[in-house]
Amino acid sequence: MAIYYVSATASGGGNGSIGNPWTLAEAISGAANGDEVNVQQGVYTSNVAITQPAGTLFRGYAVTPGDEGQFTLQMTSSLSGGYAWTLGGSLRALENVILTSSATPSPRGIRLTGDSRLSNCHVLDWTEFDAISNSGTGTLDKCLLDSTKSGSEQAASRSLSKCSQRRFGANEHGLDRCVAVAKSGAIQDSFVVTFRSDAVNCVSINSPGRGFFAQFPANQMFRDCISINDSIAFASGSANVIVRCVNCFQFGATTVSQNIINPDITTLAADPFVDSANLDLRLTNQAKASVYGQRLKAIMVNLVEVPGIVTDSLSELLSGSAGFTGIRGTSRRLGA
Repeated sequence: MAIYYVSATASGGGNGSIGNPWTLAEAISGAANGDEVNVQQGVYTSNVAITQPAGTLFRGYAVTPGDEGQFTLQMTSSLSGGYAWTLGGSLRALENVILTSSATPSPRGIRLTGDSRLSNCHVLDWTEFDAISNSGTGTLDKCLLDSTKSGSEQAASRSLSKCSQRRFGANEHGLDRCVAVAKSGAIQDSFVVTFRSDAVNCVSINSPGRGFFAQFPANQMFRDCISINDSIAFASGSANVIVRCVNCFQFGATTVSQNIINPDITTLAADPFVDSANLDLRLTNQAKASVYGQRLKAIMVNLVEVPGIVTDSLSELLSGSAGFTGIRGTSRRLGA
């Protein structure tokens, strides 16, 4: 196993050491099974589809290796509908990345196949299907999907921020601590789970389609999830297969549930967040004082590590003191 380094200012021809780093393209072609590639925070552009080498870990860092920071990959080509980054095969991981596109429409986003893992990921300003797609047995953790393109763009009307995946192992969840927000109505379905996957500790906001959708129902579960102002909060593709909702909340949905058997969904009297439209995810005083306040707070604690979301006071949040305010979006509105 070797450890390599990548820098956005590298001119090419380096050996991948921290003092003479690779370019991102050199890392993709030079890393081998078992290698760890540390990508320094910065903006990297690409007009070609990237396939991560088998068995590798690509991880963003800030200034010093080990300090967590996200690197930005900006796509400059639509790739004829192809994927910007593919994690194929098994045991590949991608951590701490922001994916954006200057191309219109954007390409498809990040594709997971096999036993791969995506963590601490933003997908911003997306105008194409499959911002994140998982056709294998991989996992997503702490991911945020954000679409801010205007409705006047041709692709925006069919833009989809989708996590489509299966359960990884007996005790793992396909979707964990993910947030999807549509600030301009560009997203259709926020979270799409297939086969036996679950969604846990996830929040969907402003989806004009379905917030949580079991596309091919087979005993999926939505647990500790919150739907805010989605057209349809929780839905199943079949009325004859059990899809469970456990400790879920919704506010503002036109339809609370569709084909969900015995749903445990609490309809809130008001938006529990201070300003969900701008991802200011702090519990209002009314929500904190409600009989469901502690259940909402427990979900919020698990969302602390979602990238792009910060706490007013982490110590208060974890201690459960009266000063708890929850989590809120950054002032730059998620990269805007």
